[in-house]
Order: sequence, then structure tokens, then C-alpha cells
Amino acid sequence: MFQCVGPVLGDSLLKAVPDAASGPLPDLITVMRSLAVIPVTTCVLRTELLQLRQERDETFRAFAARVRGKAETCAYNAVCECGKDVDYTHHIIRDVLLNGIYDSDIRRETLGTPDVLVKPVNDVIALVENKEMARNALPSSSLSAMSSIRRLKTTQQTSPAPSPVDGAKRASCPECKSVFNVFTEGPRGWNPKPHQVCIGCYRARRRQRRQQPSSDSQQAAMGSELVSQVLSVRAGNRPGRRHGSLHLSDSSTTSSPRANGDEPG
Repeated sequence: MFQCVGPVLGDSLLKAVPDAASGPLPDLITVMRSLAVIPVTTCVLRTELLQLRQERDETFRAFAARVRGKAETCAYNAVCECGKDVDYTHHIIRDVLLNGIYDSDIRRETLGTPDVLVKPVNDVIALVENKEMARNALPSSSLSAMSSIRRLKTTQQTSPAPSPVDGAKRASCPECKSVFNVFTEGPRGWNPKPHQVCIGCYRARRRQRRQQPSSDSQQAAMGSELVSQVLSVRAGNRPGRRHGSLHLSDSSTTSSPRANGDEPG
């Protein structure tokens, strides 16, 4: 028995009782229990038991085993008036299991089950396990609703296929004179209206439409620059003309012999 203990506990035993290895076995067990077992208040154990909850990725049977192991140390027993010892551990285990179910939908359905408080603990575990298996086998209502909405949008965006006669129709492109299919199938389904030109000419038209706004914007920018230059030239010439005319009139006035009172010789 002494050789089975660990080195730390063996050293503590030899320090507490030097003759532990040579003494009687009941005394060794008593001293070993006093050093190895840390006493915990029953109220603390019961509080920890009531706070247990099922983890997200934990199965309900594993959670039930954890609750059962914790409840065995909580001493849920009482002495009846008749003198018999009554053990109500299974009632506490059932309450903790029902309160600790992680999935809110499963907990709501389980709490609504008739006579769930009088069922045995094993029946409660089997009931919750069946609901977990059904949840894992089928998608949730929210996911199925989202998938149905996406399917509805996809069906609304796609166009139905034309008749075999319309699907086989071919025409000649008015621009490049090449033969093309009037109806084709794309990512969004078949085109509802027949094509007027081939795919090459259609792409060329799209490129021209994309380049047209840029050329128009360049022309508009050039026109605005010309207008601004003309306005700046006019604004710069008008004050010059006024000053020039005033300067000419002043010079003509000062240089005129009549203005100075001189007669022409």
C-alpha cells in the first residue's frame, strides 16, 4: 500500500508518521486519507452541481455522466420521521439535466413533455438524445427557410427553355453576315427575346458604348477649356481698351496746340 502512493504523498506520510511503512494498515489508510483528500463543504459541492451546463459540442449522455458523478458527492439524503433514510439524488440529477440542456429548442420541447418530472433519469436522457439525433440529421428551420428563399430567387431569375423549334432557329447577322443561334442558354437561363446580332457584334457594340461616354467627356472638357480661354481673353482685353483710350485721349489733349493756346504756325 505504501509503495503505491506517489512520491509527494509518500514523503508527506513519512514526515507526518515516521513508522507509516511498518505500522498497521488501517492506520496507514487513515493517515493517507487525511493527507490526500481535501475536505470540501457540501454546500460548495451542491452549488457547483446546480451551475453545471451542457457544453456546445458535448453529447447529452456525457453531460449526464458528469452531473451524476458530481451529484454522488453532494449527500442528497434526509432522515424521514419514520426513521428511514431517504435519498433524493435522482430528483436533483433530473432537475440539473433539464436545466442544463444547451439547445434552447430541445430544452423547450423537453420541458413541455408530459410527466417529465416523474420520468426516470435514464428515460430523460434517452428523450433528449433522440431529439439531438433528429436535430443533427435534419437541418434547422432557419437554414431550410434560407435555402428555400435562395431556390425561389434562382428560379425567378432563370428563364424557361424555349420550344425545340425555337431553340433550333438560326439567323444571319446583319453586320458580319455570320450565322448564329437566335436562342442561347446562359448563367440565368435562356434569353426570352431572340438575339438580333451575333455574339461578336454584340460585344463590339458594348465596347463602343463603354468608350462613347469617355470621348464625349473629353470633348466636353475641351469645349469648356476653349470657352474659359475665350472668356479670359475678353476679360483681359476690356480693361486694356479702356485704359488705352483714356491714354490716347490724354495724349491727344496734352499734345494738341489748341489745348495749349498756340496757333498753328
